Amino acid sequence: MRKILVFLSLFALIGSLILPVSAQPAFEPVGHMYIYEINPDGSVLCTWETTLIPKSNVFLYSFSFRGGEIDEVRAFDSLGQELDMEVEKTGEQVTMTLMLSGFELDKPYSFNLSFRWEGLITRRGEKHVLFTSVDVGDPQAAKIVVVLPEGSKAGISTLTRGNQTDLFQIARIGQRTALIWEVENTGEDTQIYFRVSYRYYSAALWVRDHLLTLIGVFLSIIVAGILLGYRSRVKGSISLLSGVLRKIGEKI
Repeated sequence: MRKILVFLSLFALIGSLILPVSAQPAFEPVGHMYIYEINPDGSVLCTWETTLIPKSNVFLYSFSFRGGEIDEVRAFDSLGQELDMEVEKTGEQVTMTLMLSGFELDKPYSFNLSFRWEGLITRRGEKHVLFTSVDVGDPQAAKIVVVLPEGSKAGISTLTRGNQTDLFQIARIGQRTALIWEVENTGEDTQIYFRVSYRYYSAALWVRDHLLTLIGVFLSIIVAGILLGYRSRVKGSISLLSGVLRKIGEKI
């Protein structure tokens, strides 16, 4: 796969050298949709859909962003093909390059890039904040959807492009709250920054926040029981604590 991608990279480079002569771009942009589905543990499942009109039989398309750790990366197109892809990370910079081919020229063609993103959400207690940006590249339609964990309460969430600041619209997707923003044409302000805040706290987060305390209590009970020689009481205390933890686990 890597050899094929390198070959096509050279092919695309040659094509880019010919481009000034033919004045023919590889594609005509139509629109982007960025979906950020926030999981209860704070990780984010990203699904980015791109629609364009191909003008060349084969070309490379890249996404670039900064921060966090990514895994479970996959890409499919509207023809049902799984796309060849290369992921490069330099410091905090991540670049994903897709090889696009097999489509009909001058007809709308779509593809999805999906991955799990760790480290995008910051949290203090029950308050969570997602802050990031996207660059659509060229003037085109754009839509951003942020799906909050079930049971969350949305806070003030804004989006900025150029000198303009917009508020997200609040909607429901199933049992979950979603924040949505869209525009038919971004104009020249293709760099879009957005900040989403929400309140959410679960049993799993409570355990994570108090894990050291729980372990300390557990060990203190064992040590105190051993020192006092009350093994039966230790056994009962362990059973009691196990029952509490089991109930917490059922709520997670």
